[in-house]
Amino acid sequence: RMVAGSAADGRVVLTGEVGPTDLRDVYAAAEVFVLASRWEGLPMSLLEALAAGVPALVTPEVDRLVPVGAGGAGWVSTPDGLGGALQHLATVPDLEWSTRAAAARELARNYDWDAVAAAHEQAYDAVLRRWRAGGGRVHRAVPR
Repeated sequence: RMVAGSAADGRVVLTGEVGPTDLRDVYAAAEVFVLASRWEGLPMSLLEALAAGVPALVTPEVDRLVPVGAGGAGWVSTPDGLGGALQHLATVPDLEWSTRAAAARELARNYDWDAVAAAHEQAYDAVLRRWRAGGGRVHRAVPR
């Protein structure tokens, strides 16, 4: 209903469920990925779209988990403002799309498994260094 009659009419395709073999083609054809959610865990579909260089339009609840707005990888809108946001996207210049696509790829790199594993490894190394510096004793953060 929000798309019908708007500037985005004819440019938006609601696909429903797409199998994993077709996802690459879907992301390659997409101009924007929209995730309008009031409650969200870690949105893997959003991360996949960003990794494919597809800028995103997300709600604030999603943006708190994956900072699309601050990362320049897309736009943030309240659920009630999505229609207006979609109309605005129809007027965005090509240079801004390409800038946001590059930012989308960069933001997604923060969530790839190599980056996550490296962050965990650094955390474990820091704990191990503190443990060794303390003579191998365990330091409790909360007294008993």
